[in-house]
Amino acid sequence: MNRSTSAGLLTSLALAAGVGSPGAAQTLIEVDAPVSGDAALHAPVAGISFTVPPGFQGAWDPEVEGLVLESSDGMILGLWGWSEGEVEEAAGAIEARLSGLGLRLEERGEPTVGDAELMALFAAASAEGPGFLAAAIRRGDDGNVFAVAVLGGPDEEDAVQAVRDTVIGSLRLTRPGAATWRAEVEGAVLSWSSSGSDMSSGTTTATGASSSTASIALCPGGVYRYSEESESYVSIEGVSASNASSDGHAGQWWITANLAGQARLTLEASDGRVFYWSVEEADGAYLIDGYRYVVSGSC
Repeated sequence: MNRSTSAGLLTSLALAAGVGSPGAAQTLIEVDAPVSGDAALHAPVAGISFTVPPGFQGAWDPEVEGLVLESSDGMILGLWGWSEGEVEEAAGAIEARLSGLGLRLEERGEPTVGDAELMALFAAASAEGPGFLAAAIRRGDDGNVFAVAVLGGPDEEDAVQAVRDTVIGSLRLTRPGAATWRAEVEGAVLSWSSSGSDMSSGTTTATGASSSTASIALCPGGVYRYSEESESYVSIEGVSASNASSDGHAGQWWITANLAGQARLTLEASDGRVFYWSVEEADGAYLIDGYRYVVSGSC
């Protein structure tokens, strides 16, 4: 996906999202939690909920960035979702993941294609032999996207389509929590800084100091400005040296969250560089690429 909130927001978003049928017991999708058949799964940050067909079990697979489940008879079910994206983009992302696993696909029949949906059947070939793969992608009114792919054996053409249709039939897409989070930070300038000093003595005496600062202006309209500066100084027996560096870029920004609530801030700089940074909220601050940013102004 070319658009990519956090565990700190999951609980409140789950209560506010209102996804799923009334009274249904729903389970948040987590990277370290097993998933089994008939589970009603809920991804509030992505605004996606659906029910796992009976007989499947599995877990989050970081390699494919989605849920991978298997039935007792060997059928494989892959499930993906993002808080923002397009059907064509999702199709490309899933194709790349399946290709990376050594799966070769050949389209069977005419797919159902629309602005907000794609349904297709493929003849599949892998090291395990031939089979069929049924896939579907659906985009919600709020721009979130869900994808499902079901892989079965050479005699399971109808079965893989039935499983796919069962998942799509249970799907509900609502406003993603990531959109709410974006609305909260849009227009803010976020900053972090660090500094330190050290002195050691022995046969020689050395002192040193360093400082670093950075700021990201996440302006309305998806425009950002980023700047960072760092300085260091060291002195050993009267001989000193210093170093300073800086960087800056500007361009477009957006945030995308997946089914597991993992959010990513994408900065697409006008000079051609692209940065992908993890994002999560923590105690009134924002952990961006591992650094603790706080709101320091507005733009």
